Amino acid sequence: MRPGPDTLASRLVAHERADTGPAAREPSDATVHDDGLAAPVVRQIDPDGARLLVVMWHTRAPAQRVTNSIRARIEGSLLGEVCSPSDEPDEPPLRAVRLVAYEAPSADIVWALHRFGLHRAPTSGASWMRTVARLRTLAIEEGQPTFCERTPEVCLEISIDHDPRLDALDQALRGGPADEPWGHRPGAMAAAVARILATQDCPGRSPLEILEPLVNDRDPTHALWIAPRTFLALCDAVALFAARELGARVQWAVCEPEDDGVRPPPTARVESTSGRSRIVPLGLLVLRACAMPIPVDEPRVTLRDLARSWFPA
Repeated sequence: MRPGPDTLASRLVAHERADTGPAAREPSDATVHDDGLAAPVVRQIDPDGARLLVVMWHTRAPAQRVTNSIRARIEGSLLGEVCSPSDEPDEPPLRAVRLVAYEAPSADIVWALHRFGLHRAPTSGASWMRTVARLRTLAIEEGQPTFCERTPEVCLEISIDHDPRLDALDQALRGGPADEPWGHRPGAMAAAVARILATQDCPGRSPLEILEPLVNDRDPTHALWIAPRTFLALCDAVALFAARELGARVQWAVCEPEDDGVRPPPTARVESTSGRSRIVPLGLLVLRACAMPIPVDEPRVTLRDLARSWFPA
C-alpha cells in the first residue's frame, strides 16, 4: 500500500516555510496553514486514472510564501509517489495534479504557478463534479464547514504524461535491486537497467546514457510519470555517473522506509577535495530535472551537466 500523498509533501512544505521568514498573522484554526493550504493532499479516482488535489482555502498570505508552499506540496506529493514502488496490479495511473482555490490568487501568484506548469483546467464535467464532492468531504474533515457551501473559484492543473517504455522498464526491474531501499547496494539498480537494456540498442553505454534519452523525450509543458523502480534506478545512475565519470566522492544514503511507511527520497553525500561534505537531495533534483514541466524560457540541460553541478569533484 502506497503512503498517503500528503506525507512527504507536508515535510517539504515545512522546510519551505522555514525558509520564508516569520509567519503572517492568520486564523488560529490548526487545519488552515499560514499559506492558506489545506493540510492533506488528497487523491481523486476518475475512470481514466487518479488526480492529486491540492486545496487552497484562502490567498491572504504573501505571494512568495503561497507559491513556495504550493510548489513544495506538489513536488513532495509527486516525489512520494515516484519513490514508492507498488505491487498493486490495478493501481490507477496518475494523470494530473490539480490545484483548487476558493479565492482567486493574485496576478503574481498566477504568473508563478503558470511558470511552474499549472494551467487553467475546466470547472465543468464529471471529473470536476467529483472534485467538488471530494472537497466538501475534506472541508468537513478539516473543520471548515463553511466551504461546503462554496464553489471553488479557480482550478489549475499539471497534466502528467506516461511513456510505455518507462512503465515496461519498471516491470522488468520488479523483484530486483530496485525493490530494496535506495542506497542499500550502490550502483546495483543502475546495473540492473544496463543488463535489461544493453542487449537492445545500447551496448557498452553507461546506465545514465541509456536512461537519459527516455526521460528527455517528452512534452516540456507537462509532467512526466517515471514509475518508481525506474525513477530510483535513474537516481542511482546519476550518483554512479558522478562517482565513476566525474571522480566525485559520493556516499549513497541508505533510504530505509520510516515508521509510517514513507520511503525517503534518494539522498547522497558528496565530499570535496578540501574535506568538506554536503548533502545532495538527489531525488528532488532528479524529479525537477526529468519529471516536472520546464519553463519555456529555460534551456534544457542534460542530466550529465546537472550532475556536474550537484556533485562537484
